[in-house]
Amino acid sequence: MDLRGDSSAPITVIIADDEPLVRQGLRLVLELDGDVAVMAEAEDGASALALVREHRPDLALLDIRMPRMDGLEVVRRVVSDPTLAGTRALVLTTFADDDLLLAAVRAGACGYLLKSMLPEGIRAAVRSAALGETAVAPELVDRLLQEHSARHAPRSARLDRLTDRETEVLREIAG
Repeated sequence: MDLRGDSSAPITVIIADDEPLVRQGLRLVLELDGDVAVMAEAEDGASALALVREHRPDLALLDIRMPRMDGLEVVRRVVSDPTLAGTRALVLTTFADDDLLLAAVRAGACGYLLKSMLPEGIRAAVRSAALGETAVAPELVDRLLQEHSARHAPRSARLDRLTDRETEVLREIAG
């Protein structure tokens, strides 16, 4: 599903990160193939929100931890503003944290990337996010799937014979 309408035009992006070197590196990585245009850079969340409102990019690429307003609050404000309906918010962070990933998704982010990803992975994720897809760092997807399958593994028939009280005691012992 292409949310952009004109797929031949470059994907427009605002980058927000409090580290100048990270912003400049991201700009170089994203503009490498010529199909992404970085419209502006912000060093804090409040500036990022102002730039998104001014430029109305296809995508806001946001660090989570920034001064003046964190990335999650920027995400909330972008997705709740009907005048910014054409802009998606994508989180890029150093934190491979399940709770932050879930918080970003709940805030309305279209994905959660890690700064440790390879440049081509970040470029591909930005393209996917701009096209309406969800973009999540592969290592996080693998970990979440493993955790989900472990939690929902079939129970042993022997465990099914335990009473509720025996199950409760066993859980207390285990943990």
